[in-house]
Amino acid sequence: MIARDEARTVGLGAWIGTVLVGAFFAGAFVATEDEGPRIGRVRLEALAMEHIETAVREDDPSAESTAERTRAWAVRLESALQRVAEERGVVLLPAQAVAAGAPDYTGEVRRRLHETAPGDGP
Repeated sequence: MIARDEARTVGLGAWIGTVLVGAFFAGAFVATEDEGPRIGRVRLEALAMEHIETAVREDDPSAESTAERTRAWAVRLESALQRVAEERGVVLLPAQAVAAGAPDYTGEVRRRLHETAPGDGP
């Protein structure tokens, strides 16, 4: 049972990582009219781990159910990233890609995820 849970968690992590990379390249590049883009950072690994921890605790641990919830979460994450980027006029990058000086928008993205969540957590 533990090996199955570990394999599911690793599989979820890999799938989420792929989705997150796509979300950044698809939706994060926003330029302001005057100066060009400003940079903001998001701790994607923290958001992904929150989702994985929630998914592991779900009442229906089947792979199909977990995959469905993860796909829905990834869509909500992409939407949250896009909305924050547009509203703030920033290019959002993973926190690991920013050495220093960029504001952290993780909390704002997390709030957007919770606003659109159908009750299944982050």
